[in-house]
Amino acid sequence: MNLDALDDAVSESKPRTSGISDVMELEMSLVYANPHQPRKHFDPDSLVELAESIKSHGLIQPISVVRRTAGYMIIAGERRWRAHQIIGSVTIKAALVVKDESEIEEMALIENIQRDDLTDYEIAMAVVRLWETGMYPQKKDLARAISKPLSFVSKAFSVVNKLDPEIRADIEENKRDTGLSVLEELSRVEPEKQREVYDRYNAGEIKRDEFKEAAKPKAEKPIEPKKIKVQREVAVTQGDGRLLFGGDDFHRFFREVEPWKKYKITIEEIV
Repeated sequence: MNLDALDDAVSESKPRTSGISDVMELEMSLVYANPHQPRKHFDPDSLVELAESIKSHGLIQPISVVRRTAGYMIIAGERRWRAHQIIGSVTIKAALVVKDESEIEEMALIENIQRDDLTDYEIAMAVVRLWETGMYPQKKDLARAISKPLSFVSKAFSVVNKLDPEIRADIEENKRDTGLSVLEELSRVEPEKQREVYDRYNAGEIKRDEFKEAAKPKAEKPIEPKKIKVQREVAVTQGDGRLLFGGDDFHRFFREVEPWKKYKITIEEIV
């Protein structure tokens, strides 16, 4: 028996009882996931284990839902609902949440933020979404509500607001579990350099504390002056305040030069 999966079936994300009705049996076709759910990735193997546990022992902890025009939206327990889909359940146990809209949104977001199986990026997205509800006067109030330090909230905002959109899309699409401190440090890099640094980090070429150095512009290699190998002496005479050059090698050089480039001629005295 997989005890971890059984524990998920019994006690996953137990909701608060205040404002929640008695348990009822809902048709699976009437239940749908919260579109604002910050968690985007559900491990397939873990879901199968949970499904097998529910199939063997039943669902002891019901999901929490709220009534909507389209049916019942999940507030807590999407993994359990997905596990029911795997085993082909027709109905699922659910507790109806009776609260106003702002409380429902807060409950759904906090329930997800406090989970320990979300990626740091998913949590950061949920934190910003919770702030956007306008329910908290200051960010310290938000930090207190989600039981996180204020520094965590600040890092979450840096990641969501300053990180290159292409990087954010890559994290979501490829389900990268990159740490919040790494993403926050990356958000400090100049926008036009972020993707290059991000790719090098994922390739294992650099570490977090090397981001700033990696983002610095590369020094241009000095251009070496073109040297001519003179086979014979070049005649140099002075007349009317000008230097007059002669000799086949000197004239051959000027036939080979590229007119859009700059050249430097050095005169060396031969004793």
